[in-house]
Amino acid sequence: MLAAPDVFAAAAAFAGLKFASKPSKKDIEASGNAEAAALDEALAQAVADISGRPYLVYNCIQTASRTGDYDTQLTEEFMRALAFNMGATLHIKAEYGVNQHHITEAIYKAVARAVREATEQTGDDSVLSAKGVL
Repeated sequence: MLAAPDVFAAAAAFAGLKFASKPSKKDIEASGNAEAAALDEALAQAVADISGRPYLVYNCIQTASRTGDYDTQLTEEFMRALAFNMGATLHIKAEYGVNQHHITEAIYKAVARAVREATEQTGDDSVLSAKGVL
């Protein structure tokens, strides 16, 4: 199991990012949206908000319990662990697809894109938040 400081590094690696250390909220977008990630007939969407308030909304079809040796129910558990250990809210949706391998891969691609966008470095000192304004 990863120690808490290593989880951000693992999430960054998952999304294809390289950081020398965990950036602060002032250094990143904090919100990312993968409009869609497709693999053949399957389509998935994901939104990531690195807010410090972890939550997972996982609304994905499942056409098979396994794809090869992989238990496809572990996808939701992985995403929950990712969200809670990153301190992020993740919304993930896959409404259609036939091949469970394609559905699962589209989910991972969408989440990776959303996390990559949310952790994109801005070079700005401001934090995107409505706290204290509303």
